[in-house]
Amino acid sequence: MSESVEKMNAIKAAKSALRKSMTSTKNNMSLAECKQQSDIVQQKILKMREWSEARRISIYLSMDKEVSTNALAEAALQDGKECFVPICTANHMRMLKVRDLQDLQTLPKNSWGIKEPKPTEGRDDALHTGGLDLVIVPGVAFTERGERLGHGKGYYDRFLEALKELPCKSPAKTVALAFNQQIVKSLPISQHDVKIHQVVFPLSVQAK
Repeated sequence: MSESVEKMNAIKAAKSALRKSMTSTKNNMSLAECKQQSDIVQQKILKMREWSEARRISIYLSMDKEVSTNALAEAALQDGKECFVPICTANHMRMLKVRDLQDLQTLPKNSWGIKEPKPTEGRDDALHTGGLDLVIVPGVAFTERGERLGHGKGYYDRFLEALKELPCKSPAKTVALAFNQQIVKSLPISQHDVKIHQVVFPLSVQAK
């Protein structure tokens, strides 16, 4: 076995162990604590210059024990921003446009209980209609430097790489949302892992 393969296997094992540990940590958080931290994070995002200047935003639709994005999605639509949400099929993720608040509220849930558009509805695809200004990113764990551990499927890593290849005047900003408990000093990082511009969590410095 070559050294590079050994290193890859060690990183993979370390990621798996951290995902398991972080799942246990989040499961021990009460719903009240999740809501309290989510409210703080969302208010920080809404005060960011990147948010106010963005016209086209993609926002993950949150699950339980994940930083909520409900207020962000509603605010984006109320402010007249173009709002895109993820839909995942096989190894591919697309960001499809949500038309309005009623559309957002009536999106069907997938097998994971996450709201997502149906792929056959003819919605605008962010990669095909002008890209994005801001991407709100989920994850399992993060460092304050912007390193991210995802759920292991690579959806966001591949999507963000594809977004970088678009001929846009300015690259999309990426902002990850996290509970305080999800911030760690270091992460096992692979070559394909995409770094996030900013990680926002309750104890982080207030965004200007």
